[in-house]
Amino acid sequence: MRKTEKKTISCPTLLAVETSGPTGGVALIQGGCPAGEATMNSRETYSRRLMRTAEWLMESLSLGWGDLDLLAVSIGPGSFTGLRIGLSTVKGLAMALGIPVIGIPTLDALASNITACSGDVVCPVMDARRSEIYTAVYAGTASGQLERITEYMAVPPADLPGLIPPCERMLLLGDGVGLCDEHVGRAAGSVVRAKEHVSHARASAVGILAHERWLKGNAGDDIQAMAPIYVRASAAEEKQKSKRLQGAASAALSGI
Repeated sequence: MRKTEKKTISCPTLLAVETSGPTGGVALIQGGCPAGEATMNSRETYSRRLMRTAEWLMESLSLGWGDLDLLAVSIGPGSFTGLRIGLSTVKGLAMALGIPVIGIPTLDALASNITACSGDVVCPVMDARRSEIYTAVYAGTASGQLERITEYMAVPPADLPGLIPPCERMLLLGDGVGLCDEHVGRAAGSVVRAKEHVSHARASAVGILAHERWLKGNAGDDIQAMAPIYVRASAAEEKQKSKRLQGAASAALSGI
């Protein structure tokens, strides 16, 4: 069933997808709150399990595809393969159902797992492999909302302290926390490491953030223009670039 005129819906039924890391999932948001959530623990199976898991979740809540008003998807940074699977699946659904989709940066969703106060700094850190972390820095506000104060980036863990402004308390969370332990002591303020159960972005967090943006007037992103936030080149792309540079250097030397 194809739907239109989504701008008139103030409280959409929303399906959210998170596939940026090894622990992903799908969630249904109704009334701005999670109605149900299912997790998947291996990104190698996302291509096979994502749609089946979404269908199972909706059936368990007595919902069908035609009941959806809005889609949300985590857009990275994270696993290149996982992001592509999640985004392509959600784009296909959006076009087939005629409903909008809102992309949510993965670090925004991860940061929202904890509550910060004014004066706090929240720093989600994801293991980016190759001796780097994905991160961004957020400031707590009096309203309880987080305000991102840096770009999304991939940096060595040793660079993290230089990104943190003076603060009363630094809240660190994510699966990259262990990589940062020896460095965060140099950061200003006390350091609080969040518990492991909030170390991954959740589909429900993606959905809640999308719902909040919908209420603020975001009627959906441009499906054709939506793309993952990769932050850096993939290992394969860097390898190809290295080969091109080596080839250019060899050609230059042979001409001497």
